Amino acid sequence: MNIEINYIILAHRYPKQIRRLIEKLATPESCFYIHIDKNVPIDPFLNELSDLSNVSFVTERREGIWGDLGIVIATLNALKQIVQDEKSGYCVLMSGQDYPIKSNNDIQRYLKSNSGNDFIDVFPLPAKYWSTDRIIKYKFNLSSRKGHFILIGSVLDSDFFSKKNFRKIYTLIKAGRFDFRFKIFNKRRYPNYIKPYGGSQWWALTLDTVKKIIAFVDEHPDFVEYHTYSLLPDEMFYQSIVMHLIEKEKGITIMPLVTYINWEKKECDLPVTFTSLDFDELISQPESKLFARKFDSTIDEDILTKIDAIHSHI
Repeated sequence: MNIEINYIILAHRYPKQIRRLIEKLATPESCFYIHIDKNVPIDPFLNELSDLSNVSFVTERREGIWGDLGIVIATLNALKQIVQDEKSGYCVLMSGQDYPIKSNNDIQRYLKSNSGNDFIDVFPLPAKYWSTDRIIKYKFNLSSRKGHFILIGSVLDSDFFSKKNFRKIYTLIKAGRFDFRFKIFNKRRYPNYIKPYGGSQWWALTLDTVKKIIAFVDEHPDFVEYHTYSLLPDEMFYQSIVMHLIEKEKGITIMPLVTYINWEKKECDLPVTFTSLDFDELISQPESKLFARKFDSTIDEDILTKIDAIHSHI
């Protein structure tokens, strides 16, 4: 018996590319839960995907500002919808610019052979290149643009009174973010009942683990609230909860990420947006890498066609 796979797709552009992704992954055992960023019109996506079976839109939409809590809540809303629909098997988190680099048969085979395990990238914080500033300083958005924010600590921090911070305060005032005044006089204290972990945003989790995550969030709404001012909570929120569950319940086993992402290539924006020049790199990935990100059909759609061609006989 095949495993049911519930794909969560976080999207804000390229309806046609999302359609292609869904059609590629569609099987009798697959369902798709699409979250469309609240900052963009949903109609183009509804029109493009309305005739596809096993597709649901996440009803409670959130703003997907880069590095903000919205994307975490959007994912949580999708998970709750999946549980309400009484689904089973796995929940696989993807972006609208992901694409499978293995066939559906390969995906089923790998998940079945490792059934019951969760696939998530996790490491304790702080880590190399990952300062605890992400969780102990306040993030204030200046706009919805990627990277347009200020990260500032509390006046109780030893390094607060500096020219750099005074420039940040001036920028916040100029942007009308006067709410910072009510925050910086309080030092952020990470909840003492859980340890901070980080890792890639993308994962594949069993429904059993998902239900435990939802129960944890219901029991600890302050953990959600805390990350309102965290930087990139999508790379810490679920990782920390999963590790907390492992430490408390001992009933969860994790394995490496099933999504391949290239953060190492030189002289280009990262992560790499794959093109046809990267075809050999993609098809040489081990059986544990089922998906890759990211792709942009407006830059190079041929890479998707080339990937499809190697699976067409399966």
